[in-house]
Amino acid sequence: MMGADSYQQAQQAQALVADGRVRHLWDNYLALGHGYRKVLPLAPDCKVAWDIYLLYRPSVKRFRYALESDGKKGWTPPPPDFWMHQLSCMTKEQYFDSKILRENIEKILGENQSAQNSNARPAALAATF
Repeated sequence: MMGADSYQQAQQAQALVADGRVRHLWDNYLALGHGYRKVLPLAPDCKVAWDIYLLYRPSVKRFRYALESDGKKGWTPPPPDFWMHQLSCMTKEQYFDSKILRENIEKILGENQSAQNSNARPAALAATF
């Protein structure tokens, strides 16, 4: 979420993670960032959630597009099972650490192993924006 963000730059960034299991999305209106602002314990200075890493187990419910209390429509994402950030508006608690993120990914994958054997939906591992 930089001043130079654009749809074209988002398309170019897709090459950084060229994996068929990864979905790349462009959110010009920051709807997800505002939605996550509501479900993550962010500091008051953080106006939008971005530069975050989210882990979900397979049982997570899909995002809802809902009418907000102020009458505006917006995304209400489910709270993640684990999350980290790289936000300057937050304390260092839960600040991104690749080792801790990997440990949590491996934990969720381990829990998901039996679910994969039963043809359940695979875990949604990580998202960042």
